[in-house]
Amino acid sequence: PIAVRREVMRAEIERERQEAAQRAEAHRSARLAYTQATGDNFEPIDHFNLNHTVADMLARYGFERDRGGKDWKSPLSESGSFSTQDRGDHWVTVSAWGANHGVGQPSRNGNHWGDAFDLFAYFKHGGDKSAAVRAYAQEVRPRPAPPPPAPAAPKVQPRYTLPRGTLEAARNAVAAAFEAWQAAVLAWATLDPQNGTDDLPLVPYAGAALVTTGVGKSTAGLKAIKTLSETLPLTGATGPIVLAVPRHDLADGFKAALQLAGVHAEVYKGRDQDDPQTPGYRMCWRHDEAREVERSGCKVEDTLCSRGRIDCPFKSTCGTQRQQKTRAAVWIVPHAVLWRDPPACIGSPAALIVDEDPSHGLFGGFDALPYKLSLDDLTSPMRGLSLYQNADFVTFADAIAKAARATTDNAGRIATEDVAPTADELTGARKAAFAAMLTPDCDPLTPPKQLGAELARVSQINTRVLRLARLLDMVRKAKDTGAKIVPGLQVYAAQTLEGDTFTAIRMRWKNELGAAWKVPTICTSATIKPELLRTVWPYMGPIAEAQAVMPYTTVRQLNDMAFAQSSIIGDGVYNRNLRRRLRHYIEQRARQFGGLVLVVAQMAVIEALGPMKGVETLHFNALSGVDTYKDARLIIQIGRTQPAPYDVEARAELILGDGIDRLQGWYEKTPAAVTLADDTAGPEVLVLRGKGQAHDHGADK
Repeated sequence: PIAVRREVMRAEIERERQEAAQRAEAHRSARLAYTQATGDNFEPIDHFNLNHTVADMLARYGFERDRGGKDWKSPLSESGSFSTQDRGDHWVTVSAWGANHGVGQPSRNGNHWGDAFDLFAYFKHGGDKSAAVRAYAQEVRPRPAPPPPAPAAPKVQPRYTLPRGTLEAARNAVAAAFEAWQAAVLAWATLDPQNGTDDLPLVPYAGAALVTTGVGKSTAGLKAIKTLSETLPLTGATGPIVLAVPRHDLADGFKAALQLAGVHAEVYKGRDQDDPQTPGYRMCWRHDEAREVERSGCKVEDTLCSRGRIDCPFKSTCGTQRQQKTRAAVWIVPHAVLWRDPPACIGSPAALIVDEDPSHGLFGGFDALPYKLSLDDLTSPMRGLSLYQNADFVTFADAIAKAARATTDNAGRIATEDVAPTADELTGARKAAFAAMLTPDCDPLTPPKQLGAELARVSQINTRVLRLARLLDMVRKAKDTGAKIVPGLQVYAAQTLEGDTFTAIRMRWKNELGAAWKVPTICTSATIKPELLRTVWPYMGPIAEAQAVMPYTTVRQLNDMAFAQSSIIGDGVYNRNLRRRLRHYIEQRARQFGGLVLVVAQMAVIEALGPMKGVETLHFNALSGVDTYKDARLIIQIGRTQPAPYDVEARAELILGDGIDRLQGWYEKTPAAVTLADDTAGPEVLVLRGKGQAHDHGADK
């Protein structure tokens, strides 16, 4: 066996030598062609390898030699074995250190090999071969001095100004904003809605404050809620004060603070949230079935909770049922609740505070899974409608399908004038479609398997009806407003799971604030976008600014690299080296600063970087409203989220209610600058923007 292994090893060595010779010959041929074409015969890597032996490089970079032989132990090796062999013009390792650190290249038998230059590139230049080539070429053949620089172009002016107010002034501005809101709430509670008219209805107060992080808007908001909870009942108002926060996980902290101040506050929880009074259980003990009922277009209350005299067997212990009967002075809800009618436990709210910008929930249909309707589903007769109803319905649906097929728009938009039916006819067709909705033939005691089959049956009809109703309503609104295109609709070629293509209409839409939420409101955030807030509250007045200088905060921006997600999460040598360098930088800075250190990046980047010593991580979508890191000594932000141009343009059209000029391709690049602490323009950087960013109709994309 030893003799056999020896022969196998000799054969492997010989094969590696032949492969190396073939590569060297191919490289020499390419260099010869280049030399003949340019007259330049200098090749930095060949020059390096001719003037540096593998043994010299191994010794230089900390490899330990085994008794003067050809075997060496790598400082990167975890096994500590002498698994790297000097073979003259190259080295070979049977250990994993080469693959783990991206040094050299793999051979056919699964080992790793390289030359002297590979060691120089890794240990001296962090694996960046381009940098190593440039550095060595400059060392042995210095370039001539560059010509004198051209006259400097005028500096690009920053697009924004830094906050200049004092902390005291900012806190006073926040307090004044909340006082104005409290006064509006008390005045609204005593108004008679009948004083309004159809042409001029009464509208509630809507205010907002742009507040620098750390000023204390949450503390001021809690103080205002406590005061209002004491004065509001004196007006005879019975509705609760509602505090809307970005996510469920932020609500419990607000509840604890309010209860500590003597205010009865409750957190509204959806069916799939944990029941705080029954550990180990969700609010609804049948939350999975409830989700399927909702997806099928049916009502959970009529299907799973009660039907006739039959009740859910868990009704007496159900957290959702208990919550419906609960009343509180203050309810804390997630932003998502604002886009539908208030839950029964809240009823008609008396006042609303929105903590952080709620506009992230303003749009629907932008998920990765398209909300679509095929043209076949659009034009097929509806089950459950009379012959005459179906005739009208199919006529109107055919008109929309015809307009969809006729579009020549690059973005797949449908021209409103190409849809023949009037707004009133589309409203009638929508009402007729709802008549086809099915109710499942089951009750709260129906066995799960039978329930699933029944929901699957009705879902086929109800899902189509709901999508048809949304489509017809979107076209109707475009007709009513006189828009040139139907905002949010896109005709495109969809694919089945089997790969077959079919024409479909994708729907994206703007959510509307539930009617009962139109009460005196204040929104406070550090990232308010006034133009977006006013699409939710068109009657919103001037937005207060509570900006303050942050004298103890220093910002450093690395402006020579975008740190895009694709450059970090890939599996190539460059990606692995960049991750290694990022981890090294982050951990080094964490040791330097000590205390709480936070890294903010996209979720995929955080997962690719993995755990780091002394560092906590958070992805961008989990950042809003979080107060946990207010004592952080250092925050490192890597990259940013950036929606594709089409998504931004589709949102702009939904806000405007009409079409805009679309980009042909990706955003253009243009120089920009950041504002320095002394109000001067900082170093010039490249940012991404769309051409024609400000459109003729005044909407900033």
